[in-house]
Amino acid sequence: MKAVIKIGGSLQGSPSLEAICETIGKVSGRHDLTIVPGGGVFADQVREFQKSHNLSDYTAHLMAIEAMESYGVGLSELIPNFSLSDNLETAKRGKVIFLPSKSVEQNCELESSWKVTSDSLAAWTCGKIGFDKLILVKRVDGIGKNNKRFLTDLSRQELKNMNQSVVDSKLPEVLERYGITCWVLNGENPERIEELLKTGRTTGTKISGGE
Repeated sequence: MKAVIKIGGSLQGSPSLEAICETIGKVSGRHDLTIVPGGGVFADQVREFQKSHNLSDYTAHLMAIEAMESYGVGLSELIPNFSLSDNLETAKRGKVIFLPSKSVEQNCELESSWKVTSDSLAAWTCGKIGFDKLILVKRVDGIGKNNKRFLTDLSRQELKNMNQSVVDSKLPEVLERYGITCWVLNGENPERIEELLKTGRTTGTKISGGE
């Protein structure tokens, strides 16, 4: 499988983070995997700084993307056999932790606002490197209506119309634009990553075109 995996910022303080990274390193010999880091506490600091000093959304957006890269540098020490790169062509080869700020500044069509988080940026990266599978590793089992019990399957349109806070509101549009199938799964159970890559199925929410 060729897939982009976003490791959510909510997992920065999780005891499972190292197991997640070890799992990805272990399975990377059988799959082409590119990592996009989340924002987490680094992005939260940007939000507070923006509020304190009334920064524009454009400036805060760029700062938040660079905050993702700080997380990525840390992940590079935890994921075996992966290297850092800010080049989309290199990211196509897999075993890369992608640092997106350079590419976003040069040619990203997504708006500069908090509606676009690392979820949509991971989907954008997935589309740009020609992968059609995206795995969002978070600290929840999946996506549910009004953030209740998670659903196993969603169409992109259903997600767009849903009241939820697990993924950002622009994600369905990016998934649709690039024809990407996306899974949301819980990183507290790292074995689900391996199961999904091996079988195409696991516990979590699958977001597809709904055909």
